[in-house]
Amino acid sequence: MMQVEFRIVSCFFRKDSCRFTEICKAAGFPADLGGYYIRRLVSQGCLVKSRWGTYSITPKGKQQLLASYGNNLTMSRPRFCVVIVARQHGAYVILERDRQPFIDVSEWPAGLVLQGEVAADAAQRLSQERLGVTISLAHKGVFRRIDKYKDMIFDDKLFAVYTGDIPADTAVVSHGKTGKNTLYTADELSQITKPSRSLLDILAFASTDTTVFEEHVYHLRREDLFTDNLP
Repeated sequence: MMQVEFRIVSCFFRKDSCRFTEICKAAGFPADLGGYYIRRLVSQGCLVKSRWGTYSITPKGKQQLLASYGNNLTMSRPRFCVVIVARQHGAYVILERDRQPFIDVSEWPAGLVLQGEVAADAAQRLSQERLGVTISLAHKGVFRRIDKYKDMIFDDKLFAVYTGDIPADTAVVSHGKTGKNTLYTADELSQITKPSRSLLDILAFASTDTTVFEEHVYHLRREDLFTDNLP
């Protein structure tokens, strides 16, 4: 994807649909040039015109947006990430995302391991960035999550899973870098309205003392990617 096209797609970072004028303003394009690149993205299947003057991002567009996260890094497939399963007051810290590609989905706090960074250091960095705390973390193993949507590999990640306990008197930030943090008991996790497909599988993985590697393939549904009735 061209850099100028990514400027258009990045307008959908926090929502699934945008008006034409809003896209041009955010991307810094005049209407004629913005319209040209929008039409290109529609022809590529990254955007679709959902109603008059409004465009929506497609699964392919979300995949392109996802692949561009940390685009100053050397990206590989699968991507190497860290996920944190942290407890406080007998409950788990769960993140409700406010960013693509899974807006409103509840998942474990996670993020990419930076180029040249070891996983343990990445876990401590993400604990600060996502939770606002510094705690002792234990490495439990590696969980591979492959997301498929229809006939395409939507994402492929290797998660180094870390667990830790947050002291009762330590405040967790209510809103981190990628969304809102909420405490849920183990029983409440199964009642979450829009959970990540891997939410309970990662909890089970983190709770065992024997498994060091698991691989799961998830076939994403329409409702996993969109909050409204979009393509």
